[in-house]
Amino acid sequence: MKLTKGRTVAYVVAGLFCAVGIFFLITSYRCRRDFYRWQTAHPIDIAIDMSKPGETVGSFKQTCHISHGEALCLLLPSNMVATTDWTNMVQNVRFVARIQDGDGKEKVRGEFTGDLFWRDYLLDGAIPLLQFAAFENGDYRLTLTVTEGASALQGVPQRLIARYMLCGLEMMPAVITLVMGVGSFVIAGLVALVTKLIVRRRQRRTMEQPTTA
Repeated sequence: MKLTKGRTVAYVVAGLFCAVGIFFLITSYRCRRDFYRWQTAHPIDIAIDMSKPGETVGSFKQTCHISHGEALCLLLPSNMVATTDWTNMVQNVRFVARIQDGDGKEKVRGEFTGDLFWRDYLLDGAIPLLQFAAFENGDYRLTLTVTEGASALQGVPQRLIARYMLCGLEMMPAVITLVMGVGSFVIAGLVALVTKLIVRRRQRRTMEQPTTA
């Protein structure tokens, strides 16, 4: 059956809303997937020795620029953290950390003087040492220079890691696009339903009209 111009336009509009809905749902999925990855991501994860002065350089891969902050953390053996006063172990450490892009432009510069910004708090088992603001995604280089080491860390396996500090608001784009995607499908369904009802009504009226001899 040949579609009228009105019905063609209505179905095209419904199809467009379906396409928009698919786009928003895919975007929502990707945003949600990224959030869960950020929860466990380590922009940097390298061996380090903070028991003595020295310089450590490593690659810093930034994948989240919307977190409300990031933290450089010291990861020690879990049994040591559980059985010792780890706050005293790091209080004598002094270091300067710099994060630079490929052109050498400094994105972050921070200095640790022994004061923990989260006293007696671990970030997934790691000791948060330095907090800084998030910056653009990309590949960077981190240089950490220990100026004063802590003898309590001598011989202890240590890793320097970075973690994203997420509050949950980073999931908002996923929620918004999910609502917009579902809403687009609802609108598409309503347009198709209303069009179908109008067509049936007109067909019924046509059938009820008296025929002329």
